[in-house]
Amino acid sequence: MLDGKLRIAPTCYHVLHQVPVMTAHEMNFFYDEGLKSADGSPAYEILHDSMVPFGLEKLGISQAMKEKSVDIALDVQSRTIFYQRARGADLYIISGWRNQHTNLWIGPPHIKSLTDLKGKRVGISDFNSIRHWAIQIQLKKAGLDLERDVEWVRIGVNSKLHMELSAAAGSSARRCRPGTRRIS
Repeated sequence: MLDGKLRIAPTCYHVLHQVPVMTAHEMNFFYDEGLKSADGSPAYEILHDSMVPFGLEKLGISQAMKEKSVDIALDVQSRTIFYQRARGADLYIISGWRNQHTNLWIGPPHIKSLTDLKGKRVGISDFNSIRHWAIQIQLKKAGLDLERDVEWVRIGVNSKLHMELSAAAGSSARRCRPGTRRIS
């Protein structure tokens, strides 16, 4: 808290991570739950700049929260909290929507298993994202060398790009559909 106000800030640069907190603000949910000062003004402050540069969340979030007097960090990866808590940081998970699993893989018909991805391109939304991390685990379990056996292609989150990449010969892209799996 700074000046008696709860401080809320995004961890990284994605503006969509601010939508839930801004919606709660606009709908007066915080005010209705008692986050107001004696004079009726908000007893919270929503910051809009990311706290850490992309790729440094795991190492820097705890220190950034201290330096910026932030009480609630938006959109933190669960693995970041586990890593920081293992090193003594006083951080907790309230909710975690960012942790989507790699449930469905889409690729050309000749790709029947993850081992068939050897020598192929693998599309990911972003490097070092939770999905990239989860895909790496699956590929390692399938016996692939992440440095030599696949070419990583950053395609962002645009579904059209996912479909174009998956339609290209010799490529695979992750699509999230709870409870389904295309390639095992």
